Amino acid sequence: MRSFFFTITIVFASIAAAFGQATPPPPALIYAPPTVTEIQSFTSADKSFSVAFPGKPEVEEKMMGNAKVSSFRVYRKGSNSVIGITDFLRDISANSERAFKMVRERMLAKGDAKLISEKDVTVDGYAGKEFVTDSGSTHRVSRVFVVRERIYEIYVDAVNWDILTKDLPNVVAAFEKETARFFASFHLTQPKQ
Repeated sequence: MRSFFFTITIVFASIAAAFGQATPPPPALIYAPPTVTEIQSFTSADKSFSVAFPGKPEVEEKMMGNAKVSSFRVYRKGSNSVIGITDFLRDISANSERAFKMVRERMLAKGDAKLISEKDVTVDGYAGKEFVTDSGSTHRVSRVFVVRERIYEIYVDAVNWDILTKDLPNVVAAFEKETARFFASFHLTQPKQ
């Protein structure tokens, strides 16, 4: 009788252990830079910009009030590379500082994002701003340009930034190199007037 209870106890303990184990979480998604063969030249259908994406971009367009919003996005291995365009009905270039401020405020309104740095940049004669934001888990470098009736927002981000900066400095360096490559490949084809 005693061995029967011992056997039952062992069986129930085994069942409880088997069913009571929590599924381990998936491994952290770690950024990996694109290979040379993954880099693809891209020119927008309206021929307003060109860039070398780290893959084939997905294109999405939608109306938001009177503005048309288009995004060109490549997601790969813990990172997004994005060109976002907002087209307005009239020229807003005289209000570019206001546009930069609105974009900065929108970025910082997301969760616990913090502004790490802001600086002036140019592309093909157009002045813009670069914003670096960090939310602990996501690091984003954005560049914003106002060209007549259009706002271009170019950004690259990486997830699990807290892990990368703590344990993988070589991956951080690869991300920074890819960010510089992506930004350097971006060109506006509308001549500055």
